[in-house]
Amino acid sequence: MRMVLEDLNIGFVPGLLEARIGHIRAGAHSGIEPMTHPGEELVIVTEGKMVFTIDGDRHELSAGDSIHFRTRLPHSWANPSEKPARAIWLVVRSS
Repeated sequence: MRMVLEDLNIGFVPGLLEARIGHIRAGAHSGIEPMTHPGEELVIVTEGKMVFTIDGDRHELSAGDSIHFRTRLPHSWANPSEKPARAIWLVVRSS
């Protein structure tokens, strides 16, 4: 995977909303198989490039772009470039 997550919920007990900064190495990806889980994600790319595949649809994002999706849909992410990427990840878990 090669992504380091920096927690933005400092001192707050994890709940339904998680906020993190993802530091994604060049060539990193979420895995061979798409994942699913309850909830929603909003990802804002702040540096570099990322590709998200949501329910078979490919979305190419650059710095300043964002994507919001329901995580019950099969999804995956990748940094296809030779440079690191950074993104703010907001995850809402189902109760």
